[in-house]
Amino acid sequence: MKPLDALGDVLEKEVIVKTKNGLEISGTLKAFDMHVNIVLANARFKDKDMDGNMVEKRLEQIFIRGDMIIMVM
Repeated sequence: MKPLDALGDVLEKEVIVKTKNGLEISGTLKAFDMHVNIVLANARFKDKDMDGNMVEKRLEQIFIRGDMIIMVM
């Protein structure tokens, strides 16, 4: 199995993407390319608001650049 085959196996399934800046973004894997750029639908992640409180943010769709990704689970 090649690494991109593993991503193909989870296409249209729920995944968690860990990024270099510490975010864990979950959503449905809609697309990826040979650079591991990823598109997630119905994405959710936790981030700090202006007061420093952790809040959950939701996006209908997000593009994550491959060079920012540490892990896809």
